[in-house]
Amino acid sequence: MKSPHYFIVTPCNNERYASISDKFNLSVSVEDHNFTQRIAEVVSTPIGYVGDVEVGDLIVLHHNTFRIQYNNRGVPLESKYHIEDNLFYVEKELCYMVLKKNTQEKIALAPFCFIEPTYANDKYEGYKENEQICILKYKNKEMNQFNNGDVIGVKKDSEYEFNIFNEKLYMINQNRILLIL
Repeated sequence: MKSPHYFIVTPCNNERYASISDKFNLSVSVEDHNFTQRIAEVVSTPIGYVGDVEVGDLIVLHHNTFRIQYNNRGVPLESKYHIEDNLFYVEKELCYMVLKKNTQEKIALAPFCFIEPTYANDKYEGYKENEQICILKYKNKEMNQFNNGDVIGVKKDSEYEFNIFNEKLYMINQNRILLIL
C-alpha cells in the first residue's frame, strides 16, 4: 500500500491511548489531546519520497492523527486520518520527528525543531521556565547554521509542548528562532 502524498502509519504498539512503555508519557483520555498517542510506526512512505523517514521508523506526529472524536450527538467517530483497521494516513506537514529504527537517532523534520526550556528566577513569580531562551535539542537537517545544544532566543508563544522520550520538549517552526546566544 503506497500513497502518492501521505505517510501510511499505525499507532506504536497498535495503541491509540494506552501507555505503551516508560519512554512515552501517555494516558487513556480521549478528551485530552495532550495525552493521545503521538508516536507512529511507518508502514509506507509517499511515492517518490526522498528524506529521513523509512519504513519501520517511528515518527512523532500531530495529536489528532489517531484521536477518536465525538459528533454533536455524542457518537464516537474515527479520526479523519483513519483508512481501515489500524492504518492511518498522515500529511508530511504533520510529522515532526523521526526516531531511526537502526540507530535510535532522533531527527527533527523540517521545518520543525525541538527545544528544551531553560529556567530563570523571576522576582515576582519565582523560579519558572524562561519562555524565550531555550536550548536547541533536536535540529532538522536544513538548520546548517545551528548545532544541537545551542542556546537560542525564540519568539513568544511559539512553542508546542511534547512529553516524549522521557523529556519535556517544545516543538517549534525553525523560523520562530530569533537568535543564537
